[in-house]
Amino acid sequence: MKKLFFAFTFLFAFALSLNAVMDVGKKAYNFSLKSTSGDTIRLSDLKGNIVLLDFWATWCPPCRYSLPRLVELHKKYKNKRVKIIGINLDVKEKNKKYLTAFLKKFKITYPVLFDDGTTSSIYGVRSIPQMYFIDENGVVIKKFLGFYPGLEKEFQKIIEQKLKTLKPEKKKSVSKKKEKTKNADAKKSKNRRTKTNSSK
Repeated sequence: MKKLFFAFTFLFAFALSLNAVMDVGKKAYNFSLKSTSGDTIRLSDLKGNIVLLDFWATWCPPCRYSLPRLVELHKKYKNKRVKIIGINLDVKEKNKKYLTAFLKKFKITYPVLFDDGTTSSIYGVRSIPQMYFIDENGVVIKKFLGFYPGLEKEFQKIIEQKLKTLKPEKKKSVSKKKEKTKNADAKKSKNRRTKTNSSK
């Protein structure tokens, strides 16, 4: 009996420690999940952006209420280093057609991923919708349980405030080797045009 008690205590403490990882100020779990379009999306690939992560289900009334409001936020900020990512909890990947049809009905244009069970557990999802704001460095800055009228305005304020503090993106530098190849190709193309003109 004592062994059972200690085992339960250990598991309970372990579960709490997992939930604590996703508290505000902690590094967000770097998931790697398949989307309805077949792509694999990793949180680490979104570094440098503000991420709004939404755990939801198709049967959930507050989730359904939030969807069009999240769509509007996506439309407004999709070109401003803001990524909205949905993680669906009730539809398996093998039933992708159903979820795809559902997303089409609600005109959802941001990526929606299939939960693997581990991700929602590590994020401590116990009620839905459950949403997280994650900053450009992968740190949780806000956590929301449920969705109510007007909450999207608060989301907008959070986004606007964070956008003001974002550092400009570093331009990807072209390597010298690639630059030399590019110049060489341009020179060859110019020589071909010169030869063609002189032969006329």
